[in-house]
Amino acid sequence: MPSVAVDSRSGSLGVGLLVIRAIELLEQGLALSEVAEELRRVRDQSNVFFTVDTMEHLLRSGRIGRTKAWLGGMLNLKPILSLTDDGRVVPVGRARGRAAVLDRVLEMVDERIAGARRYRFGVVHFGAPDTAAEIARRLRSRYAARDVLVGPAAAALGVHTGPGTWALAYQIEDGGPSS
Repeated sequence: MPSVAVDSRSGSLGVGLLVIRAIELLEQGLALSEVAEELRRVRDQSNVFFTVDTMEHLLRSGRIGRTKAWLGGMLNLKPILSLTDDGRVVPVGRARGRAAVLDRVLEMVDERIAGARRYRFGVVHFGAPDTAAEIARRLRSRYAARDVLVGPAAAALGVHTGPGTWALAYQIEDGGPSS
């Protein structure tokens, strides 16, 4: 049986959303090479935003220094992180407090999906099911999103980020088959 590899340039939820899209395309009868081409196109216009509740686990894992962790805790700053094209985690913003970080992430999603007509969302969390449910509710309301994939994050993510971590992935599908 033939196979084709597609680098998701993501993890967890980003991979899951691409798998859902791949299944849809295969069910439409597209050839494997066409599916791979479409997944690469979709991947290139999609991404994820995530945040942590405290800086403690980022400090322990060596992801940030002691000064940043202390300042972040004192000022109640929540980092907003994303992925580069080569899969590196980078800061793309910050906000003060839990409510503000979600508002800011939604503003960033607005900017990223502006003009798109077909997209889907996913939310994962580590020890924050109520937060994930609230994010999904707001996505459904704000974007008339029917299906928002919601679930727990893998323990490997939680080890580095700690309880209260959540991520919001967006996948833009405009411009391809069945757009």
